[in-house]
Amino acid sequence: MHPMSRRAFVHGATAAFLGASEGEGGGQPDRADAWPQDPGDDALIATAQRSVADAAPIAAADRLRPQFHFLPPGRFMNDPNGCVWFDGAYHVFYQHLPFWGVAGAANAPGWGHAASRDLVRWEDWPIALMPRPGKCDAGGVASGCCVVADGLPTIVYTSVPPQAQSLARSFDGMRTWRRYADNPVVAAPPCVPGLADGFRDPFVWREDGRWRMLVGSGITGVGGTALLYESADLMAWRYLGRLSTGMGPDCFQWECPIFFRVDDRWVLIISPLLHSEPAIRGPVQYAVGRYDGRMFEHDGWRWLDLGGPGVFYAPHSLVDPRGRRILWGWLMGGGTPGSLWDGLLTLPRTVRIAADGSLRTWPAAEVDTLRAESMVDEPDRVLRSGETMDLPPGTQVDLVVHLAAGSSGRLEVHALHSPMGDRGVLVSLDPTSGEVLGGPARAGAQRRFGPTRRLRVLLDRSVVEAFTDAGAALSLRAHPAEGDEGVRLRAADGEIALRRVRAWRMTAIG
Repeated sequence: MHPMSRRAFVHGATAAFLGASEGEGGGQPDRADAWPQDPGDDALIATAQRSVADAAPIAAADRLRPQFHFLPPGRFMNDPNGCVWFDGAYHVFYQHLPFWGVAGAANAPGWGHAASRDLVRWEDWPIALMPRPGKCDAGGVASGCCVVADGLPTIVYTSVPPQAQSLARSFDGMRTWRRYADNPVVAAPPCVPGLADGFRDPFVWREDGRWRMLVGSGITGVGGTALLYESADLMAWRYLGRLSTGMGPDCFQWECPIFFRVDDRWVLIISPLLHSEPAIRGPVQYAVGRYDGRMFEHDGWRWLDLGGPGVFYAPHSLVDPRGRRILWGWLMGGGTPGSLWDGLLTLPRTVRIAADGSLRTWPAAEVDTLRAESMVDEPDRVLRSGETMDLPPGTQVDLVVHLAAGSSGRLEVHALHSPMGDRGVLVSLDPTSGEVLGGPARAGAQRRFGPTRRLRVLLDRSVVEAFTDAGAALSLRAHPAEGDEGVRLRAADGEIALRRVRAWRMTAIG
């Protein structure tokens, strides 16, 4: 990964922690015996690290392995967890199966960990937590979040079995973690009529001097739900009620709820499980609305990413020192058979609310720093229906198309296509309506975003992320054959007026 001094990360943090323990809150929660060291953790994590290291050379050699997206050195990753800014760096945790692909090995999840000072180049840090025999998380360290409480990074996660909410804390700058002695802190779901399935994925934030927490669950015959709790110290929690419930009887669980404010409105993002999609997870959805401290009211659900089920899932976010809301999602799937990697994170996306109340995401400005040499820069061109424009081939590309007014057709971007043009990934945009299509079309996945003047498509070997200035985001996975590197623009069903077409090769971050 990108070289970075881990000592530089933790030196200032450790001093701050010592001061925080003595003078900021202190008391019962920070007693040494409340967060006991467990030597057994070191052995578990060391074994897991060796397994990942064994897989790393095989994963790195895969021609389909993305080069400027974050993923661990090897094995399996899924949900991003605990995204947090701390001590001058971005930290991202993630669900990790470090023994994935090892014959006969148990595959209960732990938490991987990476850090970055610039948001795009990442250093792999030691695994934070692994399931510990004899502890409440012996069956798995499932999803959750990370907050800074009295200067100390604290993980709030679902321990399994049964599903309950537990804590771990770092006293050395996030290098090692200690479980809270009285875990779990929320041992069972509340007594709610019809509460049927799941009690997991806590999301915690600070509100009016107290902690608030959402936990995902479901109500039989009604839909998913987000259960709301309150605490003064992260240890003792009081159930307040259901923040929001819905999506109908087909939805039996909301996973990975995240809840945050943008300006004067609130955003709830959930990852639904659906009876109609038994083999895969449902499309991630969001709602924008009003929050009165107990209930969240909104005008309806929208897809967060048009990639849909089986591609994009379980997003998590943070606010950075510049006040930006940054979001990552999990992109599912791996590379060539036997390559010993599976799963990665999207590029970091900034989040804002548009005038029409929709959520707009766009690659963070730092992604631009990964651009290398220019591949093409061409102004003012009209493509008649059926006409094409070929760009230099590439598998690590940042393409930005600016559209002029007056287009009557659809713009097609054919990426990673074969020399014969019979294979590839298609992203199609109607500039007038803003409708975006890509990959396997699904009923209800597409909607009209309004007039669109800019389309950005980022290619990274086996990953495609596309964005429009009207608010569409689309994530796709691909498995191109060797030599499938073509990039082509095509007008369909009418003319496309291009104001400017630019593309750059993208550098690797590892």
